[in-house]
Amino acid sequence: MESTLDRAIFPRAAAYVEAVGQGLEAHTVAKINADVFEIMRQRFPTLIDGTKVPTLVSDAFLGRAGKWVPEVVGNTLYLMCRDRGLGSDEAFFDFGYRGTLELFDRAIYRVIMRVMSPTLVVIGAQKRWGAFHVGSELSPGKASREGDRTMVRATLRYPARLFPRLMIDYNAHVFRAAVDSAGAKSSKASVGNYTDTAADIEVSWVA
Repeated sequence: MESTLDRAIFPRAAAYVEAVGQGLEAHTVAKINADVFEIMRQRFPTLIDGTKVPTLVSDAFLGRAGKWVPEVVGNTLYLMCRDRGLGSDEAFFDFGYRGTLELFDRAIYRVIMRVMSPTLVVIGAQKRWGAFHVGSELSPGKASREGDRTMVRATLRYPARLFPRLMIDYNAHVFRAAVDSAGAKSSKASVGNYTDTAADIEVSWVA
């Protein structure tokens, strides 16, 4: 196995790689679309400078790993950003939220998102998750109303320990950004039940 991450520099990322089982080679069926790393490179250009990281990680970060990257490697990179580039979990979640808004503002996605309602985004969440992830599945429930808010709970299922709790919280804010890209107002996101293989994410917004 390749050299591990420096725990002094990347404590969360190193702990995740150790905990997931089989390290960076775990769950190779699960992959993430490499397009999402472009914003990461722009925001944290020196993320891997001055420290030795496994080739799987450096290749993914530098855009040398192809269109699809192992999800374990992707999660590792995100946690490296939290460790080295962001001073709090809240800043990490904001990075995910704003990065997703930027992603959906690109020409290839903008036209689609701007003609959709937040509810239609939720209905199609499984398909949109599948455009960026394989080997895991997001299944949204039916939208419901509570006062002036529309609410939906989606269940994310994945191989054992693929997504640590911090990444589930991160993805809740990614989900929130998706509905905001379609015009949602005053959106909120939270995580309910969380296990090694599944998590419930709830998003609500003003209708």
